[in-house]
Amino acid sequence: MQIHDLKYVLKKSRLTDVSINRFSVTTEEHKNNQSFVSSQFKKINREMATIVSFDNLLCGSEICPLVYEGKFLYFDEGHLSIDGAMLVYPSLMKVLSTPLHNTSFIAAPDLRALN
Repeated sequence: MQIHDLKYVLKKSRLTDVSINRFSVTTEEHKNNQSFVSSQFKKINREMATIVSFDNLLCGSEICPLVYEGKFLYFDEGHLSIDGAMLVYPSLMKVLSTPLHNTSFIAAPDLRALN
């Protein structure tokens, strides 16, 4: 989840990945924003549900970028763009094709190289 309106970001940036990503939330901010939800997920019976996190895919070690390789990952502050959805799609398909009893947590590929 991002905190800045994308129209604001476009107006204030120089339209490069680096200048746009200056407005991205930090990975720490993202974790803090998601702390309540994460704590609730930890209470779920892992035999009854599969918890999937795309944090490692959508966040690097320092930021959760708005843009990756010239493509916006978010449509607005809380929803993925088509490009963002296509980034998580392979990992989501892997989860959906895995029987529930064999999966308790799937972490997506790591984008730490972004930072």
